[in-house]
Amino acid sequence: MNAYYHSLIEEIKKEIDEKSYAQAYELICQELNMPYVPEDALELLEYYKFECKPYLEQKSKSMDFNKLQDYVHGTLEQKIYAISILENMNLRMCHDEVQKLLDSDLPDEYKGTLIEALMEQKIDDPFNLIKSGLNITFIPSAILPMEQDQSINEASSLFESWFTNEILL
Repeated sequence: MNAYYHSLIEEIKKEIDEKSYAQAYELICQELNMPYVPEDALELLEYYKFECKPYLEQKSKSMDFNKLQDYVHGTLEQKIYAISILENMNLRMCHDEVQKLLDSDLPDEYKGTLIEALMEQKIDDPFNLIKSGLNITFIPSAILPMEQDQSINEASSLFESWFTNEILL
């Protein structure tokens, strides 16, 4: 990486460390709008852009976040609506709200939807869930999606071969 991009990356890091996400994001976007950005610098710029975005979205959605708090503590229908909102948010910023919903009286299907969203975002924080009196602690990033779990795929193919009525000629 040349000296210009090295100093630019250092300046972006400094802005992020100082929690000046808007300024860092502006620097990143200015550079990404250039006709040519070297590959190594492009990867770093996109990474820092991804890192800054949730903080910018959080500022613009602070009012929505207060409404989300009300939904999380509200009726069953409001909690279900809160899950649909959370699915489209950065869940790293909403650990307490997610845990509150997992602790609530929501049906398991909705808790499963929330857990799938945590898995998709590869959240590394531990969460607790009580199922049939058993306290389960899990880390969503460590859970394999059903499509990637080899044992589930093998079991599905066995069931399919056992229970289908296809006759092979």
